[in-house]
Amino acid sequence: MKDYSFSFEELDRFSNSDPYNFVPKHYSSLLRELNHCEKSLNFPAIKNDVGQLLAFFFSVQRPKRVFEMGSGYGHSAFWYFLGANETLEEVILTEKRTDLESVFNQLPWPVNWKNRMSYIQGDAFNALDELNRPADFFLVDGVKADYLRFIKLALPKLSSDGLIAIDNSYWRGSFLNASVRAKKKSAQSIHELHTWIGNQKNLKSIFVPFLDGLTLIKKL
Repeated sequence: MKDYSFSFEELDRFSNSDPYNFVPKHYSSLLRELNHCEKSLNFPAIKNDVGQLLAFFFSVQRPKRVFEMGSGYGHSAFWYFLGANETLEEVILTEKRTDLESVFNQLPWPVNWKNRMSYIQGDAFNALDELNRPADFFLVDGVKADYLRFIKLALPKLSSDGLIAIDNSYWRGSFLNASVRAKKKSAQSIHELHTWIGNQKNLKSIFVPFLDGLTLIKKL
């Protein structure tokens, strides 16, 4: 019997190619700048296929307010605006690294996008504590050990129809291996996260096995 399976690299190239990652020409130069930043800074930014997935969600959900933990230089905001366009009122970006805010400010953002973005250089937990209005979408990225604590604090501030997206929630599948969990704190943290989510009766969740995994949760 012939083996018709494809390698991960082949599937990755396919999912990151047109037509699945079509971007209007007037935004393509900005995307090139963002992808250049990813390479020059060696910063783990969102990939095109995951970005297109978020843009698709935003085109359907039409969130007004977004809060992001671990924003880097704002790469993911490109996909938010691409999907939600004029319905998106505010994007709150948070980043601990002190060298990325200047990169964010130097990027050629469309003025009507930049005016709706707030870049907070500092701890996402402090920014979340000061959030005094519901958010329709949270993106959780950054230190894996902080994921669960952040999500527990974000849930009361999530709007009734809102979503929380947890990036890199597969962690190369290492969280499924007990011996790896014993050695790697990140794998143990991701395992605890999935265990907690599975035990919550008031949450609905789905795991999307894109690249290193994306988990989506919402309140029932």
